[in-house]
Amino acid sequence: MKLTRAGTITLLAAAALSLYALAGMAAAWAEIERYSQTREAFSVKVQALEEENAALEAQLDAGRADKRAIIEKLARERLGYVYPGEQEIHTQQTGG
Repeated sequence: MKLTRAGTITLLAAAALSLYALAGMAAAWAEIERYSQTREAFSVKVQALEEENAALEAQLDAGRADKRAIIEKLARERLGYVYPGEQEIHTQQTGG
């Protein structure tokens, strides 16, 4: 089977385009792999930040609870505040 000059040029062009497509696919796969690694690294970072955020929110909530308890204690001791249904305890403070 003898190729004509046009057939040979067509065959070479098809081979060149195939090699170009293969090179493009290889580059795309390399880029996909790089993005996958970057995404995995970000996922690990996100997990760490979410854990840190949860710990900070717990500390903040604990601080708020402490603040509420302190305010309630001061209101009861200094102002004589009581909840409905509780008996009020009067204390005499002496001034000097």
